[in-house]
Amino acid sequence: MSYTILRDVCLVEGASQEGVRKGCDLWLRGGSIEAITDSRARLPLKGEGEEIPCSGLYCLPGLIDMHTHVTSPGEERIEGSDDFRRLLAEHGRQALGAGVTTLRDLGGWPEVLLRLRAGVARSPFFPNLVVAGPFLTAPGGHPTIGLFHGLSALRRAATRELSEPEQARAVVDQLAASGVDFIKVVSTACLIVPQEETKVPKLRPEIFATIVAAAHARGLKVVAHTMTAADVREAVQVGCDGIEHGIVCDEIDACGPELLAQLRSRRICYVPTLAAIEQLAPRFLGQAMQNARRLAENGVLIGVGSDAGNPGVPFGAGLLRECELLFAAGIPPAQIIAGATSCAAEQLGRGGQLGHLSPGYQADLLLLRANPLEHPNNLRQIEAVFKAGCCVAARPASVFRRQRPSASFQESVS
Repeated sequence: MSYTILRDVCLVEGASQEGVRKGCDLWLRGGSIEAITDSRARLPLKGEGEEIPCSGLYCLPGLIDMHTHVTSPGEERIEGSDDFRRLLAEHGRQALGAGVTTLRDLGGWPEVLLRLRAGVARSPFFPNLVVAGPFLTAPGGHPTIGLFHGLSALRRAATRELSEPEQARAVVDQLAASGVDFIKVVSTACLIVPQEETKVPKLRPEIFATIVAAAHARGLKVVAHTMTAADVREAVQVGCDGIEHGIVCDEIDACGPELLAQLRSRRICYVPTLAAIEQLAPRFLGQAMQNARRLAENGVLIGVGSDAGNPGVPFGAGLLRECELLFAAGIPPAQIIAGATSCAAEQLGRGGQLGHLSPGYQADLLLLRANPLEHPNNLRQIEAVFKAGCCVAARPASVFRRQRPSASFQESVS
């Protein structure tokens, strides 16, 4: 098994502005990081392999998008078709091209997503995939109207409309048996759209609590789609592990100090999805940004998720935009990068595999021509992207172009 050595690269590690380790040789082998050595030692190549000069480049772990919808906008007319397979392949290509090597899917067709997850585990041609399965919601709740309006097959496949606790428990048991990684609950009556704010049915509290208890009994975390401070308070009270979108329609002061303390002490991951709010409900963007900043200042863990799959939020580029919006909200670059790498991996239960540049970790890497700790815009200065030790994207004039595999992305998802 041959080596790839990235010579004299700067490693971006830790969650501080000074977290750059200069003059490193990064040894990759068999899809993993095998060693990190001092480039001044110039240790010789062991056996077969290639040495790539990386002076002036910054290396950080592949980015993790904590909120996506991989099968959107997969309308029912194209499910199972070549068009649909091309759509999935394009989502993977877009993500990898922007340095996003792991996607957490928070609502889609579980059968398709679980098959895709199994396939990409054996291939570098699509990001790692973490799957929540369908939306658990109230009858007639989000996204059964609006987003899935008129798409009856998609509504049946990608949602579970729950009206009784016993039904909720059975659905969680079935999803756990199928192998999902997370449970996603829609726990708001507030639906925001560009023109107006409307109300939709919401899960009854006892059903919500049953979902969380059943999931935890199965070893699964639960994340909640929320819009208001009251939604977040209820999600925390029933034991949710993550908050998606968060407090969009209210000021953060509506939370109160006790709720902030619980979010902080329990390390509940708050994913504000500002890139999607910017596109879908821009009048709420300023409030959502202010709330994210206040939460970060209070020590709440901020996750980085784009809500890619929604109109105007492309895979990969959507996450880079999310990082820029978090920075514009007042969150430091080091905290943003940690939220998209090491902290994200911890929340996914992959903290021993992803999100760090250390021996034994999967070689999912992003090589940049500028330091991302100076400004998140530098995340766009991509030289090359590695997934499982294989170069899957590179700047056209880059030396890394010759490293790229010849197989197509679609071959990995067909």
